[in-house]
Amino acid sequence: MFEYTQKAEELKILHQGRGSAANCTVCFCLGITPVNPTKTRLLFSRFMSDARDEWPDVDVDFEHERREEIIQWIYNMYGREHAGIVATVTLERHKGALRDVGKAMGLSEDTIKRLGVYLELAGRRL
Repeated sequence: MFEYTQKAEELKILHQGRGSAANCTVCFCLGITPVNPTKTRLLFSRFMSDARDEWPDVDVDFEHERREEIIQWIYNMYGREHAGIVATVTLERHKGALRDVGKAMGLSEDTIKRLGVYLELAGRRL
């Protein structure tokens, strides 16, 4: 288990692997993801593959309300000069947000498209 995921567990800070790290055997063994891939039939090669020309990356998201606790622990543990933080901020447009919410709610593609047209027309009137 990575020390920082172990610390997050100890502090009861929610965390989850993301991207190629999500739900793979390697990250389950390291404590990055709680999903046991043997039960969901995910393969080791999902993370490590000869087809990749680069090393796999391990992305871990921590709950945003408590992320600073982990950051400060890493600084204290390894020193600021040995720590790196990378963040991505995503701006999603209305159509993409509507599509994601619609899918999460189980709406059909047709219904999502009709809602998109309606919202676009309503936005023009504002």
